[in-house]
Amino acid sequence: MPPLKTRDNKTADTDQQKAEALNTQFTSVYTETEYESRPVSLTCITCKLLEHVICSNLTQHFEDHNILNSRQYAFRRRYSCETQLINVIHDWATAIDNRKQTFLDFEKAFDTVPHELLKSKLHGVRKNILNWINAFLSTRSQCVVVNGIKSKTSTVLPGVPQGTVLGPILFLVHINDIAENVTSEFRLFADDCVCNREIKNEDDCVELQKDIDTLGNWATH
Repeated sequence: MPPLKTRDNKTADTDQQKAEALNTQFTSVYTETEYESRPVSLTCITCKLLEHVICSNLTQHFEDHNILNSRQYAFRRRYSCETQLINVIHDWATAIDNRKQTFLDFEKAFDTVPHELLKSKLHGVRKNILNWINAFLSTRSQCVVVNGIKSKTSTVLPGVPQGTVLGPILFLVHINDIAENVTSEFRLFADDCVCNREIKNEDDCVELQKDIDTLGNWATH
């Protein structure tokens, strides 16, 4: 395989140069639904191969040291949307049997992840990998193409790139501590969060409100 080249056609030697060389081939496209548009980053084959290597090692590190929240069901082996639904429905059915139930849905955070905060949560990751991830996140730009007409390119400041191999595991690291001080039942599927508590008396209402405030404070800080 030929060496990676920088924008000025020089060999990329440092982690920063290598990530920048890969990110010059980033392409952000927008997927449209009835309600929203969201950017999807299409990376080159070389970048995807390196992402797979880093992602598999990060995942193994997190599993070996039991770092990821056990209530997170997304992007993990032996976890799925189905297993989350089974547990949530069981919780709700139990609460319905007792004729008392409430829940909260919290969602959408991929595009607003602060990079410095994310990097501070990558505990136990080697410095050279951290440098590569930093360059991977911080050297991105995007534009919009409509009918062959390209907009001006702008730098992407926050967020993890959707459509990449590494993006999901980085997001799991970011959201991993969201439920640290939550006492209600709490389950995650990526950025979709369900918080529910059986309401038996007024104290339960107070505790649930505290948990809602805790989630709100996490999201704003």
